[in-house]
Amino acid sequence: MTRSLSCLVAVLATSSALVSCKSGVQPGDTVVYRVAYAEPEQGSSCYYNKTVPPDDKSDSSSLRVSATLILYAGADEKLYLDTGDSVLEGTVADKTYTFDGKQVDVSYAMPDGQGAKTTTTTTTHIEMTVDSEAVKGTRTDKQVAKCSGGTAGQCSTNLINCTISMDFVGTQVDDVDIKHDL
Repeated sequence: MTRSLSCLVAVLATSSALVSCKSGVQPGDTVVYRVAYAEPEQGSSCYYNKTVPPDDKSDSSSLRVSATLILYAGADEKLYLDTGDSVLEGTVADKTYTFDGKQVDVSYAMPDGQGAKTTTTTTTHIEMTVDSEAVKGTRTDKQVAKCSGGTAGQCSTNLINCTISMDFVGTQVDDVDIKHDL
């Protein structure tokens, strides 16, 4: 019996139609995925003077980095993805989940908040597709730095704007109890 037919039967069988027929992760649900990240891809913009050092240029690896992703829905019905070092808010469309986060750091050349202002914006975007218990996706981290104001020489010419992308594959881990200190 399909999920929608089962849900219809459940609604008809109860006098109060309080059965949820939504699909996907609901408030209170937690889904744990064990994933393997491929080697990061980054362009020359991630290096000083946009030049990849000779020591990095020919490097390669077939080793993957392991990680645990925890997908859950809060009481506010928003979706969250815990990556182990941060939590991103997201959405779902069909079987594809999209999560985004942004951090803005502002610093000044002078300790009193005067002089050149450097704004560094770091964004994280994760798009993952779930197929039964398998998951695959891409994580993209982007850093953009801009400097304005101040006197000549206060803005660094060494600001690095960088995008790093990593594909991942993994599987859902069943029967996991998540315990944490309060």
